Amino acid sequence: MQSRSSPPRAIRYGLGVLAGLAVLAILWFFHPQLAGAANHLTAPDPVTAAWQKAKAAGSYHFTSDVLQKTIPVASITNVGRTSRTDALHLEGQNDLRNQTLELTLWNQGGSVLNAASGVSVRTEKGKSYTRRGNEAWQETDNQTDAFAPQGDFLGYLAAIRNVGPGVHATRNGISFTRYTFELDGPAFAAYMHEQLTAAMRAKGELPASVQLEPPAYYRDMTGSGELWVGANGLPLRQILNLRFPEQKDNRVEANMTVNFAKYGVEQTGLLTLLRAGQWQGVW
Repeated sequence: MQSRSSPPRAIRYGLGVLAGLAVLAILWFFHPQLAGAANHLTAPDPVTAAWQKAKAAGSYHFTSDVLQKTIPVASITNVGRTSRTDALHLEGQNDLRNQTLELTLWNQGGSVLNAASGVSVRTEKGKSYTRRGNEAWQETDNQTDAFAPQGDFLGYLAAIRNVGPGVHATRNGISFTRYTFELDGPAFAAYMHEQLTAAMRAKGELPASVQLEPPAYYRDMTGSGELWVGANGLPLRQILNLRFPEQKDNRVEANMTVNFAKYGVEQTGLLTLLRAGQWQGVW
């Protein structure tokens, strides 16, 4: 028997529907604000966002200048030894989708005007090859991770922290925003460990029962840098100042500047849109 103090079931159902419609109306009205807040909470920092956009483009051309200073540590065996500075210039292209990197490297004895005076390097699906001039390609150990971690010159951005506010600038008629950051050695070592483990397991070179240790050389690395991001959201220039720990009675400091151009065509998938909070694109 229904209580006299409670409304009939039909009225209660109607009130529930009205309440639900009211909630939907409120959500619809505040949708832009809610979407903006969600996007603010989930969107990456501008440096990481630029890296993600570069990866979505799939390929890029680059030129790079590297100054590497080898400094002997204070020890009896290093008495009389002085620091040595090596200057390198690199040019090439990177195909991230096909895991292919091609570059030519010149040192103090070579000239970009003479391609034969440089050393060509090619990495393809985990294998690395080198040759000088028009000689035959020779398979060799991977020699590009120091410049391009896991084949990507922007790979160091996997371990950034303390990203500074953007500073707008214009140079040679090109507008961009400069972001500064610091590098986290342990985070970079973890990134390299994860990428190397996945690559070796994919090639069947690492049994499931074997675990690799994160490389201490990268774990103890320190450094800082900046990224110039163009109006299209893609990186224009990356500047890194790296300091590596002592190894074999020496420590290494490196300054690396990379200029990016000729990006591929961005392929925007559902996951990319979800990460960016672009709900209209998802719909």
